[in-house]
Amino acid sequence: TTDLDNTYTNATANVQFAIEGNITEGMTLEAKILDGDMVVASRISSLTSSLSPQTSSLSMQVTAPRLWSAETPNLYDLVVTLKDDAGHVLDMRGSKVGFREVEIRKDGALTINGKRMVFHGVNRHDFSPVNGRAISDEEIEEDIKTMKRLNINAVRTSHYPNDPLFYDLCDKYGLYVLAEADVECHANQKLSSVSLFRPAMVERSVNHVRWMRNHVCIFMWSFGNESGKGENFIYVGQAIKNLDKTRPTHYEGNSDYADVSSTMYGSYETIEWIGSSRKGQTGVKPHIQCENSHSMGNSMGNVREMFDIYEKYPCLTGEFIWDFKDQGLLTKSGSNEYWAYGGDFGDNPNDGNFCINGLVRPDWSLTSKSYNTKKIYQPLEFKIVNLTKKQFRIKNKMAFLPSTAYEI
Repeated sequence: TTDLDNTYTNATANVQFAIEGNITEGMTLEAKILDGDMVVASRISSLTSSLSPQTSSLSMQVTAPRLWSAETPNLYDLVVTLKDDAGHVLDMRGSKVGFREVEIRKDGALTINGKRMVFHGVNRHDFSPVNGRAISDEEIEEDIKTMKRLNINAVRTSHYPNDPLFYDLCDKYGLYVLAEADVECHANQKLSSVSLFRPAMVERSVNHVRWMRNHVCIFMWSFGNESGKGENFIYVGQAIKNLDKTRPTHYEGNSDYADVSSTMYGSYETIEWIGSSRKGQTGVKPHIQCENSHSMGNSMGNVREMFDIYEKYPCLTGEFIWDFKDQGLLTKSGSNEYWAYGGDFGDNPNDGNFCINGLVRPDWSLTSKSYNTKKIYQPLEFKIVNLTKKQFRIKNKMAFLPSTAYEI
């Protein structure tokens, strides 16, 4: 984990470790943070003879690291080396790390590195237009590149953990990830109140956090999706906090158990009321629309008006469009190719066109909804001041980069 100081200038890097095997006196564990070939911080911990496993932690002070955000995805290399008492390397591990801090302000604003966030988000399923759920590395990367081209800055992993490469690439390219556990009992939401199912629900979030918590792109943990209001989620939330107190938690089904409140497809009136009722208050929760702007058919013509509300009130943090990509399978009939779905394979029952609700087509080609989203999510806003004099006002909506980052 990383902990930035009050001015977001310097940082403390905390490394927790567990060592298994024959641990003898004189063994050492060395942690280094590197920027290319340059060591920016290092620390050596001497180990004592003990039974396996041995768990401990060490911390390093880092002066003025380049901070990570979706706009500036700065990464460093962490290298951890285990040596015996003669200095021989026994094991070496490494990963990418970034410095960023997620906080909730007193007015309910969700901040990253001290800056208020309005997420320009999208929900994403793992999907290949050729192989369905068997998605290649290249297809995952094309998903992320297309998101960045459309000015999307956040993604919700609806409704399960994704391929590990996805998080690596979000770290690299810069996307804020609302990481969702694989918990859903849509058809029988009462199960979240049944104690028999509690261990499984807790276990899925625990495994999720342990697996993915070193990824700087993840800004919030989600307990799952549409699984009722049951008390099992109290235990899920407690288990997550026992492992990670650096990130807030989310659950739309019952926001009482989480750090933020959440809705799906809230109306203008609902979102306006949430924002206005919390304005001027202290100790309020941020609010997020984990699903909104259902992009099926000829839709999404009213998204700008929704973002006018999000931007108006500090506690509102934006939305995640449902969803990113049409889930149609490439199918051939003679010399014709088409996207097949909802009964096209003779499957019955089926869900009709309910899987064809993406911003982009299965092959990432763009639609009118893609261009609409790119316009609304653009980092610089242009408004006419005086058309006769050809005067315009440019507003920078980025949190970290100056407007000069773009050629205007």
